[in-house]
Amino acid sequence: MRCEKMMVKKRYLQVNEELFREHPEFLDPAAPSLEGKLAVVASVMPGLVAAAAEKAIAEWGRPAEDITHLVFATSSSAQLPHIDLRIASLLGLSTTVQRTVIGFHGCSGSSAALRVAKDIAENNRSARVLVACADMLSVMDGYLVPNVVAHRYGIIGHAIFGDGAGAVVVGSRPQEPVERPIFEMVSASQATLPGSELAVAAELTNFGMEYRLEFGELAAGVGDNIERCLIDALSPLGIGSVGWNNLFWAVHPGGPKVMDNFTAALRLEPGKLAPSRQVFSEYGNMVGPTLIFVLDEVIRRRQQDHEEGSCEWGFMVGFGPGFTIDVMALHACSGEKMMVKKRYLQVNEELFSVHPEFLDPAAPSLQGKLAVVAGAMPGLVAAAAEKAIADWGRPAGDITHLVFATSSSAQLPHIDLRIAALLGLSTTVQRTVIGFHACSGSSAALRVAKYIAENNRSARVLVACADMWSVMDSYVVPNVDHRYGIIGHAFIGDGAGAVVVGSRPQEPVERPIFEMVSASQATVPGSERAVAVELTNCGLEYRLEFGDVAAEVGGNIERCLLDALSPLGIGSVGWNNLFWVVHPGGPRIMDTFTAALKLQPEKLSASRRVLREYGNMTGPTLIFVLDEAIRRRQLDHEEGSCEWGLMVGLGPGFTIDVMALRACSGKSTPTPRIKSSL
Repeated sequence: MRCEKMMVKKRYLQVNEELFREHPEFLDPAAPSLEGKLAVVASVMPGLVAAAAEKAIAEWGRPAEDITHLVFATSSSAQLPHIDLRIASLLGLSTTVQRTVIGFHGCSGSSAALRVAKDIAENNRSARVLVACADMLSVMDGYLVPNVVAHRYGIIGHAIFGDGAGAVVVGSRPQEPVERPIFEMVSASQATLPGSELAVAAELTNFGMEYRLEFGELAAGVGDNIERCLIDALSPLGIGSVGWNNLFWAVHPGGPKVMDNFTAALRLEPGKLAPSRQVFSEYGNMVGPTLIFVLDEVIRRRQQDHEEGSCEWGFMVGFGPGFTIDVMALHACSGEKMMVKKRYLQVNEELFSVHPEFLDPAAPSLQGKLAVVAGAMPGLVAAAAEKAIADWGRPAGDITHLVFATSSSAQLPHIDLRIAALLGLSTTVQRTVIGFHACSGSSAALRVAKYIAENNRSARVLVACADMWSVMDSYVVPNVDHRYGIIGHAFIGDGAGAVVVGSRPQEPVERPIFEMVSASQATVPGSERAVAVELTNCGLEYRLEFGDVAAEVGGNIERCLLDALSPLGIGSVGWNNLFWVVHPGGPRIMDTFTAALKLQPEKLSASRRVLREYGNMTGPTLIFVLDEAIRRRQLDHEEGSCEWGLMVGLGPGFTIDVMALRACSGKSTPTPRIKSSL
């Protein structure tokens, strides 16, 4: 068995010539060696684990004495007191730390330990659980000098096994800003395949750990059962059909054949198990701690903006003796508070070289900023509108009305005139400018377009919305006193979106996607200053009290939605039976929105993805979310099965705009139609 076939490039092993000189019995297949091997593990492993744990605690950000629980997993040691006591001492943990040893789970050591840690943390709000896992199979191996004929398992082990230790910190209710969770462990499950007890097996003998590895049987067990296990794991979460390629994956590699069968069974894209393959290549199969290494590699790749960084949900999968499959559903936390990975901004070095006053907080700059917007925004909007018109399917000359919304411009004539000229719209097109609605710009414009279309049967309304707050921001160079500016710099971006609205579609050219059934608006009394903006000599100065806004959303959203549905004669409705197009605002707003309506976690996936990929573009953001919702429906995501949905805009006031949407069947309908494209 060649090592190249096993796909392992390098490993880290505790065995060496010095060890064999001290313990020659390790090389004698007839000499009992268990006692000596256990002694070596007891001596070396605590330091190995402590080094990994120190790194985990440092990244966690709080002192070691704040650790309340230690869960330690290994299949390479058997002693009393166990190694966990020595680890706690080396780390300087409190003498009251509660210690638990997870023993002899093999490759599922990490997943078992994390499952226990999850339960501890959820049952003890202030608990901080250090999970550590280590194995040293190179020392404990009962086949240190395997016979090619008799010990084929030993030959396999020598090709793939390595030594290692990994650690993570688990808790609930993070203390911001010190604690910054990366993943939420949403659910944990385990399944044992009947009749597979000997596919992966090991026993402690006089010579160490002797194991049985039927990789063909193991790989077949994975291929035949993994999808059912994952679906069963999703079932309690109330999540229906899911595209496996829309998730990130932290999977114990096992071996090459196991990963290949896993990939084939779920029809995964080749790169989905890249973290698992990377760890296996660089470290081999370290048995228990391997899964923590894979999790660390997943995090590293997300931080470096690899493809899997765009996935909000994922699975951690461990394989162990039994044959056992451990599954844990993971949800990516909002990371650096704002959850924004990238944005598109109009400001750059060239702009600042032309307008140095933009960088001087004391210099009046409004006039220059408005001039920049007037120069750049028409082209930005025209590009979005051209795509919307192309998707609509009729010529631009058939557009009868233009409704344009922005909070980033103030001039006469307005930018809408230039947009109409760039698009080649008719000189008789009726233009309406919706001004200074900020984040509710799109919802306000769509509401007006709905009324126009319902009152003019042949009307075709181009709705366009754009904002360029990176230019108009009066806090281009915020200091610590400008906390609203700091917040804005963290998540606000620039963008433009467009859709076409009309009634009585001309088939087969016009193919409506959603009917806009009703529109309503509610202003929360006494909330006028939760979101506020004013035009100053230096640009737009804004006040963003996210705590206030999130509280207003949580306290009022269900009542507003029920009031919006009431005129439709719709009684009790299950919020999870709807699709959702919601302006994301910020992570805390979405979390509060989800909690208030008891939504399944994926219901706001479109909103979270847009915030992550584009930031909060204020006005046009809701059109981007609408486009993402349509894209997901076309890709047959879960939300594609919902006939009814709600589009929700949040704006200054504090104002909540609600529009009831109904998915079109493709048949002719007299109600307004909306087609979104960016």
